[in-house]
Amino acid sequence: MDTIVFDKTGTITTNKKAKIYHEGQSLSNEDLINIKTVLRGSNHPLSRMLYDYLPELKSVCLTGFEEIAGKGTRATIQGRQVVVVSSGIWRKSRGEDDAANGSSCEH
Repeated sequence: MDTIVFDKTGTITTNKKAKIYHEGQSLSNEDLINIKTVLRGSNHPLSRMLYDYLPELKSVCLTGFEEIAGKGTRATIQGRQVVVVSSGIWRKSRGEDDAANGSSCEH
């Protein structure tokens, strides 16, 4: 063997749990169900941690699930698009600058 490839997302480099917290308006039970349902299909380590963090809730049917490498996940649930991405990706999609918001890496 002359090559070893490591997954840079932290899958094998850490077993620590991330600190997860929510700032902003309270999420409705429907929002929590939709978020957890979308996260259920993700393979990203941070998505898995968030999935495990959220309370056990019923699952709903989704369509059009897509995991976008390095960006996040999205799916449609009852005609509503649900997107789960890092705050940096969200700000960039809205034309905002991370540096102006004092953060470059949030999930």
